[in-house]
Amino acid sequence: MATLTISLSGSALVNGSKSYTINDADLQTLLSWAQVSYANALPVNPTNQQILLAWVQNWIDSTRGNIQQFNTPAPTVPAKISIA
Repeated sequence: MATLTISLSGSALVNGSKSYTINDADLQTLLSWAQVSYANALPVNPTNQQILLAWVQNWIDSTRGNIQQFNTPAPTVPAKISIA
């Protein structure tokens, strides 16, 4: 079994940690998927930590992009141009 622990330092706004326990086969599947999905963001021979960080960074970037898109007003249609 593998345990993934996410901890926030005492200087962060939220202080605490959360542990997730997954079996080795699921961890290998996750790492394999992340390595293929985020190959462009990884070095040639990435470590497991680099693969996990690329996965988390992409999740953060996607969330940020969706929030920015959601909070951006829709473009307005320009007025018609009539040529007489």
